Amino acid sequence: MISRKRSRKPARRAGADPDRMNYLISAAVAALVCYLAIMAGMFLFQRKLLYHPDIVRSDLAAAGLSGARVVEIETADGLILNAWYAPPAAADGPVILYTHGNAGTLIDRADRMRVYLDAGLGCLMLDYRGFGGNPGSPTEEGLYTDGRAGYDWLVSAGHAPGR
Repeated sequence: MISRKRSRKPARRAGADPDRMNYLISAAVAALVCYLAIMAGMFLFQRKLLYHPDIVRSDLAAAGLSGARVVEIETADGLILNAWYAPPAAADGPVILYTHGNAGTLIDRADRMRVYLDAGLGCLMLDYRGFGGNPGSPTEEGLYTDGRAGYDWLVSAGHAPGR
């Protein structure tokens, strides 16, 4: 008698289905491509995502801040920035250098300036480059330059550093 050996197919392991593996790899590649596209978009448009400048110049008269006046501040790189300034109630009183956030203009912060003035504090509130009708466009280094220009203006106006 001739014995015939049956050929056995190897048993399939769970999860070893080639169609399922191809699907999982395709899904992972698609997710990676989407992630990289989102990251590239965020990198390319980061300034538009970070800064939301309002280009309309704020009207101090509309804010109703008595005692405040419009001043122009020149930055180290030659830009002229619009700012509002009100001296402190006491000649040697403290002055706040107020730089707003990443959106809006001075008119949006008029209530904050009013609180400082009512407390007897002085305040210099400036719009950054690209905001409130100021020339230029916002960058991180530019915002630092604008803040330093405001500080230098206060010192040159006779306010002691640290006050």
